[in-house]
Amino acid sequence: MRLEIVEAVCETGGAHNEDAWGQADGAVWVLDGATGIGDRPHIASPSDAAWFVGAVNRALSAEFAAGQSAGHAIAASARAAADAARRIASIDHLEAYELPCASLTLVQALGDDALEFANLGDCRLVWSFAGGAAQPYGTSGVTALDARMERRIAEELARGVPPDEVRIASKAMAREHRKLINTPEGYWILDLTGAGTPHTERTVLRTDQPVDLLLMSDGFSRLTDLYGVHDHDSLLRAARTHGLAALYDQLRDIEAADPECRTYARHKARDDATAVLLRFD
Repeated sequence: MRLEIVEAVCETGGAHNEDAWGQADGAVWVLDGATGIGDRPHIASPSDAAWFVGAVNRALSAEFAAGQSAGHAIAASARAAADAARRIASIDHLEAYELPCASLTLVQALGDDALEFANLGDCRLVWSFAGGAAQPYGTSGVTALDARMERRIAEELARGVPPDEVRIASKAMAREHRKLINTPEGYWILDLTGAGTPHTERTVLRTDQPVDLLLMSDGFSRLTDLYGVHDHDSLLRAARTHGLAALYDQLRDIEAADPECRTYARHKARDDATAVLLRFD
């Protein structure tokens, strides 16, 4: 069996896209860069996060093209991005939370009867055997932190605090959460230090049955995680039946109807949204 790409979308939610996806030698991945919390980029304009996912994307492509395993490719890509960053700017004096970081979800075909899943951060991987129940893969401590922020936003809006003031307060809360990067008290993620890579979740699925898979950034998985208009089964079914473009339109229609984030409390009214639909058959 072979891993094949059925469809992909990767669209910005703001001024520039801090998501990316890529493929090489039987591996496919999605990267979701975390928007910087500082007043200016430290490495490259317009966004350190956009630069970082681009650097990691290129490095992953090179590693998989060279026949490397997922674990090796992820760790080597963090090192390659750090080396590239040091050629551009002085970064060694910066605190870890000031450096760019990104979530990653990945699937790699291991021959014709096995798939390896890898996850680091809060991207989403949903898979199912043909006709079977959809199953998510991957966890992240950042999910609980985001939920805490969403509750705070909802409470402030309910008290009548103007949306602009709520956004300023939520940005301050995001800065505090970012200080927990790659710590047991916080969450593990891909960054220039490489501290999170040993905590990458990995598993191997051996199968002689066809498998459908959907890789997503959290901006796309809002359809299940935040807006609740799909569960994993209906999302994967809709992706297969109607396509990712239709799901993307549904996502943006929901957000356009709630520009002040009152119905669905969230830090960003619109986030970058990336999804890749795959078939192993």
